[in-house]
Order: sequence, then structure tokens, then C-alpha cells
Amino acid sequence: MLKNKIAFLVVLGAVAITAAVLGFSSVQKYKTIFLNGTAIRTELAVEAAARARGLSGRESLGTEQGMLFVFGVAERYAFWMIDMRFPIDIIWLRLGKVVDIAEAVPAPEPGTDTTDLPRYWPRLPADMVLEVAAGTVRRTKLKIGDEVRGL
Repeated sequence: MLKNKIAFLVVLGAVAITAAVLGFSSVQKYKTIFLNGTAIRTELAVEAAARARGLSGRESLGTEQGMLFVFGVAERYAFWMIDMRFPIDIIWLRLGKVVDIAEAVPAPEPGTDTTDLPRYWPRLPADMVLEVAAGTVRRTKLKIGDEVRGL
């Protein structure tokens, strides 16, 4: 019996190590949140690599989709539009409430050097940042101080 348990743990450990090496350790996760009653299906960007990549390189984002960047500590996290192909609204959150908004942030012109890309900073520290399709803030009538449900 003890041999079977040890063998199982060895196999389980080998599978975990293989998955980590092959990049399967971070399963893509989604969460539905609510902006003033409107459901937004968000892709979670929890790990540093996912947060750095963000929405870069994608062709579009649905009107009820988004990406939620989750940070462990509240800071003034800046965002830029590197390799973005469509405009977005950026919403900074702290403890589930909106602390700042940048509406209709434009995609850069093709060929723009990364050193020329503007950075978008919140006025206050945030522990999460939500990127949604441009126009979502206006459509949902979201404003600073509103609570985001489902976090």
C-alpha cells in the first residue's frame, strides 16, 4: 500500500514538472464581472507574463469581453498600447471600486516606435486593472467610485 502511494506521488510530481516545463502550469482562467449590471466575461491576467502580454497582437475584443489584470499590491500601474490594434477603455480598480478611467485609448499608428508610445497612469493606486472595448465605459455609464461586482 505504501509503495503504491509513493509511486503515485512520484508520477504526480513528474506530471507537474513536465507541465511546468511545457508551459501548462498557468491554465487560462475567465471570470464574469458586472459593470453596473452589464456582464463582462474577462480573461484573467494574473502571472507577470500574461500581464506583460495583455491584449497585444489581438485583432479585436467583443463588446462584452475584457481582460482583468490582477496585481498583489495596490500601486499606480501604467499601461501602454504596445502592439495594440484597436482602442480600449482602461479601468483601474481598488478593492472592487473604480479609482480611475481612461476612455477610448487609441491604438498606435502602425510603425510607432515603442519609445514614442504614451503611458496611461491612474491618479490613485489600484490592485486590478480592467481593459474593455472602447465605448464600454460610456455604454455601462461607469464612473469613478462605482463598484464592480463579481471580483
